[in-house]
Amino acid sequence: MRNQSLGKEMTTTEQKRKIRWAKYGVWITGILVIVFGSFLRDAYHAGFFITVRVGDVTNLR
Repeated sequence: MRNQSLGKEMTTTEQKRKIRWAKYGVWITGILVIVFGSFLRDAYHAGFFITVRVGDVTNLR
């Protein structure tokens, strides 16, 4: 009985911890999505311009 009650307490604390981490995870993932989204968009545009310039150089040669 004692072990079962301890096990239940452990599960409740773990569930609370998981819920807390899930809340933090949602916020962290949201921020990362926004940051990486803007970064990837800029990198995509920069890469597009770089590929166009490289293509022009190779065509000139």
